[in-house]
Amino acid sequence: MKCYLYLTALALVFTLGSCEQDWPVVPPPDKPGPPDPGEPSAGTADFSKFVVLGNSTSAGFQSNALFDLGQMNSLGNILATQFSEVGGGEFVQPDINTENGFNSLFSDLSDPNPANWVIAGRLILAGDPPLPAPTASDLGAVPIPQVNPGFIYGGPPINNFSVPGVLLGQALIPQTGDWSLAGIDPRFNPFYGRFASNPGTSSMISDAVEAEGSFFLMWLGSNDVLLYAITGASGQAPLTSIVDFAFQYGAALNIMTSDPDIQGVIGNVPDITSLPYFDLVPWNSIVFEEGDPLIDIINNSDEVIGYNLAMAGAAGLGLISQEEAALRTVEFTAGANGILVEDESLTPLVGLPPPFPPSLPSVRLATSQDLIGIGAGLVLGTLADPDNPLSVIGIAVPLADEFTLLADELSLVQERTDAFNDIIANTIEAIGVEDRVALADINQAYKDLVADSPTNIDGVAVTTSLVPPTGIFSEDGVHPNSRGYAITANVFIDAINEKFGANVLRANIGQFPGNGLPQ
Repeated sequence: MKCYLYLTALALVFTLGSCEQDWPVVPPPDKPGPPDPGEPSAGTADFSKFVVLGNSTSAGFQSNALFDLGQMNSLGNILATQFSEVGGGEFVQPDINTENGFNSLFSDLSDPNPANWVIAGRLILAGDPPLPAPTASDLGAVPIPQVNPGFIYGGPPINNFSVPGVLLGQALIPQTGDWSLAGIDPRFNPFYGRFASNPGTSSMISDAVEAEGSFFLMWLGSNDVLLYAITGASGQAPLTSIVDFAFQYGAALNIMTSDPDIQGVIGNVPDITSLPYFDLVPWNSIVFEEGDPLIDIINNSDEVIGYNLAMAGAAGLGLISQEEAALRTVEFTAGANGILVEDESLTPLVGLPPPFPPSLPSVRLATSQDLIGIGAGLVLGTLADPDNPLSVIGIAVPLADEFTLLADELSLVQERTDAFNDIIANTIEAIGVEDRVALADINQAYKDLVADSPTNIDGVAVTTSLVPPTGIFSEDGVHPNSRGYAITANVFIDAINEKFGANVLRANIGQFPGNGLPQ
């Protein structure tokens, strides 16, 4: 429910701290470059045919799109390049053949005439202050074969069976590639349908197994918690249950290791707080200067006074606790203030008797325990109603649930992440493949990067941000950029080398681009 706190038009001049980003250049620390890597060796591993099964992170998705340069620098392709020095063979990906890709968040295909579609592509940093903004793309990127026949892959047999946006369970079922379900069944994903060997019958995992690889990478499961988190636990994306995840992961690893000679490496699920998605927009982004008349205008408005009195009255009647009444009280002061947010965990106040209004919104000011998504930077301070100059999002209108991950929601996400990672680690031993499957602890590696940021890796300065030139995450704040994928590939390489007594050389991260400077 929207809570309009009727202000004057002066509300549009407040300072939005979240948009005042600095873009520092972090100099490389005084550390040496990479050590002598020694002679490359495969150890006991056989990399002659490398197969990848995963989601966006192994497909090369970055900047909220799948595009040529990102795909060229995919995790799978980087690893295949390093394997080529120790007996690895050709690695074929289902080329996407589009410079900027398709950005589903910013595209508008609602017009019946495709000539009128707004087709957005990958994100770049643009504007003053710089924020992630979509590039322009074209029909050649649209994932609809009827208007873009080239979307269907028609090249040679592939090695990379990674599909952006899929949950673990979708890798196991034929519906993921069934074009008859397009637009009507959320299990369908066009990015698998485009290269499925038999759409509607084959599955991602059956195609990966039929490729008859000698060594595989499987990195699935992140989306089973990530999509829920980055949509603010708003119900737009599911949170997979622990029971379902355990069953599905066991099934997936059993299938991938059904050939007793195949070897592989699997990755686990990163903690969402290791990603910059929730770092760039502070919870207290509503900033007022000392003496700003807006403070009194807001606090003394009939709506705010009435709302706060109603909270006190509800507490007095025992409908809510005094602590909840204090939490829900709206009051702005000089300095940095919490954003007005929706909070479905608050006690519903509906069907109230007079003198209360019939219902009261479940809103409050954000606290330091809440995480605000990067997308909020594009809507905070704008008008919820273009015809109403008083409807300022973040002050007069609460920030929508999809942009916020509240404290209790974050706790659930992290508990589920820990449970999933326990399942991943335990499944290797449970099905008896610990001698031929390595585990890359991406979760801990990303946490270490955050703790050490800014740091130096092989003579290159890096930060766990999207700020160029050192940031290793792409402009969407979730997926690594090309340099970040090279760093991630090295985590997998370290795990492989330890398990198989190999010396696969680590990727030189200085050879991979980061984000471009703001335009």
